[in-house]
Amino acid sequence: MNNQMAVSKSRIGPLNNELDSASPFLVEFFTVQALGSQCMAYRSQDGKWRRAFDHLELPGYIRVLE
Repeated sequence: MNNQMAVSKSRIGPLNNELDSASPFLVEFFTVQALGSQCMAYRSQDGKWRRAFDHLELPGYIRVLE
């Protein structure tokens, strides 16, 4: 009996462009300050900050809070 395991070489990084695109289910939320108020927000594919739950664009300067 042959007890050797077959090991496939895995490639580090995305395999195709589909893995590079943002998934609507994998979003990182940040607490941000915008126009004097704080809210949860994320950065969309086009680079704009949007509120976490209604997806409205946040205008002006956005400061990410730690």
